[in-house]
Amino acid sequence: FLTLSGILYYMRGRRYEIEIKSKQLNQYYRELKNVRQVTKEVVADFNSDRRELEIMSYDLLKDLKLRLLILECFVPYEDHRRILSKLHYDEELDCWAVSSDLEVDSTLSQLQCFDFMRRPVSMYTLFMSRRVNHIFRCDRTMENKQNTFRFKEENILDLDLVGSTRTTKDYELNKNVTNTISSILQTALKQEDDINIDAANPMFRDFSFKPKRVDRMFTQPIITNQEIHKIKRCPSMTYTPVYPKARGLVPK
Repeated sequence: FLTLSGILYYMRGRRYEIEIKSKQLNQYYRELKNVRQVTKEVVADFNSDRRELEIMSYDLLKDLKLRLLILECFVPYEDHRRILSKLHYDEELDCWAVSSDLEVDSTLSQLQCFDFMRRPVSMYTLFMSRRVNHIFRCDRTMENKQNTFRFKEENILDLDLVGSTRTTKDYELNKNVTNTISSILQTALKQEDDINIDAANPMFRDFSFKPKRVDRMFTQPIITNQEIHKIKRCPSMTYTPVYPKARGLVPK
């Protein structure tokens, strides 16, 4: 059983713990307020810096567009490309710089493989090939064709066509045989008269036709009226139909 002194001792301990916890809670709450204040200040500073950067980027972009428009309108294309080719980024100074014409880059770039190239090439070769092809497509005058090389650094052999020697000879006729061969050819090429053959049955012939016009080259015998009357007076022949004989067990 708990006594009065034990209950008082227990209550004093609980009160002491409550005081300690309340002090810790107040301390954490003050720290939370400080953190919230710091975050508000950081957000405000960030927003102000962002606005300043946006205004600066807008002004720089506007100035850049103006300069590019001036370059495009008043600077030739070749000079523009030449200036762009001289630009390089300086890592030590952390800025872009323009290299002079006398400077020569001693370090060669490593050869790289490209899909549209036959062999690994350097960036300089790639740039020059693109530049030459672009110039050739844009300006196709005779002077430009002579100064540009579309097939630069390509393994191309220029070979001349060599004609083959003749392996046949002209046919020559012997003088002794010329006359005999010419006579044989004349007889072989001589045009002969046409032969007309009438293979029809005499009873179906019609002799009432008129003789057709004959060409001048060929002659055809003409039938007179007396011959036609003689042919008509000939007795007509009667033909009896001939049937095949029956064979086998066919009754007569």
